[in-house]
Amino acid sequence: MTPILAAITTESPARDTYIRMRGYAAPAHFLMQSIADDDLKIAVLSILLNVVVADHDIISNDSIFIQILDTLMQRTSENQEHSLNNISLLANKYALICMIVRSLKSSQLELVPMASVLGTFSGIFHFVKSNSRPHIADAQHEQISDMWFLTVSALAECMPVIAIPQGNKALWRDELKKILLDGTWLKEESNALEQLVQSCE
Repeated sequence: MTPILAAITTESPARDTYIRMRGYAAPAHFLMQSIADDDLKIAVLSILLNVVVADHDIISNDSIFIQILDTLMQRTSENQEHSLNNISLLANKYALICMIVRSLKSSQLELVPMASVLGTFSGIFHFVKSNSRPHIADAQHEQISDMWFLTVSALAECMPVIAIPQGNKALWRDELKKILLDGTWLKEESNALEQLVQSCE
């Protein structure tokens, strides 16, 4: 673990840090470790998110992102407790999953088992709903608001490219419509949710 720990604790730009991690084929392996500290996992996820936000083409051109996606999908049932730190881990994890999926080529998406896709995206929709602004304390939502918004926005772009059964989409759409009526929203958040609702039509 020493090389990746050294990589993520430097002050280098995210892409440079990613290249160092990539040299050890380390990101997926590190994220798979159940003993790894949550803060360190969040640091790795944050670096990967910064890289793909800046250059989404890197996802379809670097095979390690398929490995990372597989690892993240396997770990979607981990750390479901509602402590703030674990919610932050889930927020970063789900945001990265959506960012990867929306940028994969069709031939790459075909390699992802449908059971994993359904299980993962059901978890993501539950996360979006249960951690929306009206459903948790303002201070807690503020800690994950950026990742929540990124997840919702990327999720809307995932819907047209993954083969989710229409029944699932209809259920998720109806649940999202309900939470839009649940309370007061920031305009950008409600707009993102409305786009997600439309993507489930």
